[in-house]
Amino acid sequence: KALLTAGAATVAQACYTWHEEEKKPAAPGVLHQPIAEGRCEVCHDSHGSALPYQLVRAGAELCRSCHEKDLAAGGKAHSKHSPVAEGKCDECHNPHSSKREALLGKDENQLCLPCHRSTLLAGAQKSQHQPVREGQCRSCHAAHSAPGKHLVKEADGAKLCAQCHPTDKLTGGVTPHTAVAKGQCVGCHKPHASGELHLLTATGTEL
Repeated sequence: KALLTAGAATVAQACYTWHEEEKKPAAPGVLHQPIAEGRCEVCHDSHGSALPYQLVRAGAELCRSCHEKDLAAGGKAHSKHSPVAEGKCDECHNPHSSKREALLGKDENQLCLPCHRSTLLAGAQKSQHQPVREGQCRSCHAAHSAPGKHLVKEADGAKLCAQCHPTDKLTGGVTPHTAVAKGQCVGCHKPHASGELHLLTATGTEL
């Protein structure tokens, strides 16, 4: 304590003497747990480091030391988000605070769109999937890793569709379309947007 800035009773108070802007996010907001608990030294070396920002470990290695369970939440991963695979956590998350949940750097649709524009906005669009339209990408996709392709939360895509589109309501109790019965939703529908109504891949005999 003898070496702390005058008037500072804790390490965090000494840090905030020079880094007051990191103490509180724009209200309402979320603080990274070490910031909220005044434990700056969890991530930063107070004296010096060979790494930028006096970090105690390099980027993703530092994040994984506390968030390994979060990154593996999708179970045995068939697919991983490229920022996770490349150790670029700060492409999506702010390290200190945010006005959004999970310390996201931008609103969900603004965060996903720059990297996935060609997938989400390809061609002329007559219809958009509601989660795409409302910027709720995580309704279908996991943020870090997932058992399905393309970060789809379910390895069986049809099970994911059925969470919002139950097959009994689609068939009305009569003999179902073979594609519905086999769970081949994407055989007829696009998952994000389409130049046809109802997210159809084509119309008439082409379908």
